[in-house]
Amino acid sequence: MLRFQKQIASYELLIVDELASCPIKTGAELLFEMLSQRYERGSTLITSNLPFQEWTEILGSERLTGALLDRLTHTSTS
Repeated sequence: MLRFQKQIASYELLIVDELASCPIKTGAELLFEMLSQRYERGSTLITSNLPFQEWTEILGSERLTGALLDRLTHTSTS
């Protein structure tokens, strides 16, 4: 698993398509860890049909959702 995490962290662009398609409460911490490793190192594109306020329902934790959104939006561009 560690090798896979390092590989994902090294990509120039990571695309997570349709984040809100199903709850990922059991994998939310792994998603957060993966995106934290990529923080300010590579581009990440996430698509979702839900507004940020509803991401807590998918990720299962307000604290985790807030931290994840902070990392995603800190240096974001549109």
